[in-house]
Amino acid sequence: MRSAVVVTNAGPLIALAKLNLLHLLEPLYGRVQISSAVYDEAVVAGVRQGFIDAYTLRGFMQQQAWEPVSPVEIPADLQATPLDRGEQEAIALALAGHGLLLIDEELARQQARQRGLTVRGTLGVLIEAYRRGLITADQLRLYFQQIQDRDDIWISPRLCRACFKKRWAARQTFRPKTHGADANSTMRRRRAQPPSATQRSRDISAPQCVRRRWLGVEPTVAR
Repeated sequence: MRSAVVVTNAGPLIALAKLNLLHLLEPLYGRVQISSAVYDEAVVAGVRQGFIDAYTLRGFMQQQAWEPVSPVEIPADLQATPLDRGEQEAIALALAGHGLLLIDEELARQQARQRGLTVRGTLGVLIEAYRRGLITADQLRLYFQQIQDRDDIWISPRLCRACFKKRWAARQTFRPKTHGADANSTMRRRRAQPPSATQRSRDISAPQCVRRRWLGVEPTVAR
């Protein structure tokens, strides 16, 4: 059964756009609410920087006739957290509708749970799609492997393996992602400046799962 209200932060939108899986949202959740700040981050800023997934997301929203939701009042205690505006708006919007929140960033997930919200990340969306018969077990494994292998979708390889093995295919194994240490958090959504050679070297072993969105790329280049 669909939740009455489903709200998403930028992370799952961008990841699903990169995987060409945005079409799963409507059969799973119906109309998904996207706050203005989240839209600005995932679409407006992404299009300005020429990221393919931002164009994909913009086209999908136009096709679905989904419009950004006007900002809601953010509770004072939520404003006092270190979360950014998009995360705060997404949580506030989900609180207002007593709904499900799609979000990957671990700190934001913690803040949402503390306020009684049910949260689900990109991996959870894919697992739910499998449970609903929208994708096969082989497709689920493939998407998990793609997330693990890609440099522009940073979700813990250990989390990918654990989710897949625990819930759906314990006999399957994933190839390790060669990025150094596994991360404890699922994803951080911070955009980075184009890195120097030193920064690139340091970033490869960074402990956080940071989604890379380098600036200054052409519209034909993916972030």
